[in-house]
Amino acid sequence: MVSMQNQQMASTRSPQTTYPQRPPGFTAGVFPREHLIPGEIVLWEGRPAIIAYIIGPLVVTILGLIIFLAFYNYGLGVLGIIMLVLGLIGIIVSYIRCIRTSFALTDRRVLTQYGVFSTRFADCPHDKIQNSAVIRPFFQTILGYGILMFSTAAWGGGIQSRSQSKLAGAHGGVYWDGLRDPAEVKRYAEEVFEITKRQAKAQDYQMMAEAMGTKQDAQSKRPVEERLAKAKQLRDDNTISQEEYEQMRKKILME
Repeated sequence: MVSMQNQQMASTRSPQTTYPQRPPGFTAGVFPREHLIPGEIVLWEGRPAIIAYIIGPLVVTILGLIIFLAFYNYGLGVLGIIMLVLGLIGIIVSYIRCIRTSFALTDRRVLTQYGVFSTRFADCPHDKIQNSAVIRPFFQTILGYGILMFSTAAWGGGIQSRSQSKLAGAHGGVYWDGLRDPAEVKRYAEEVFEITKRQAKAQDYQMMAEAMGTKQDAQSKRPVEERLAKAKQLRDDNTISQEEYEQMRKKILME
């Protein structure tokens, strides 16, 4: 469920908020809308590049074919056939995994849907993300793709969309694999995070002003009970300390 603070932030967001220009790889409508919170805005969405997913098994397939054709008379034909079959299976599984994976960046969260035979979903709020990093595996670097990793504050939504067996190892990290120009996507995401932080800070200041009754408009005449409730919410959201809350409460009651 959406918290009270998120609802208030959504109500104060202006549809005219200016976000930076979208980076390469944006594909409208690929991320399932059923995962979105009411009022949430998708800023960037896309899918991984198929070649980045199938490059490994493709290499195995080619090597298996070479071994089968070149060394069949030397007793290595069976090895070539095994590599060829495994490579083809790998290509099929990787292709399914790729087309079932999608990424999205909204004005609130980083999201991913993934899975081969079952569908999984994971997300992480902007305020949980500590930093981001670009990883460029050898083959993906050659092809111009890479991985964008969002490091989080031990957030339980850490994922690794290519391998479910590595899910636990990716705890605290959100991976977007097979991205075209991941450095540009990283730059864009960090600018969005900064905008979110500024909006949250402005909302906090607004709530503090309303609680203290310092706004020079009709809101300053709000009942004491409502202002006390806002002060308590600021404390519960860890926007202010217990000591600051007591001082604010005392001032409200004295007015």
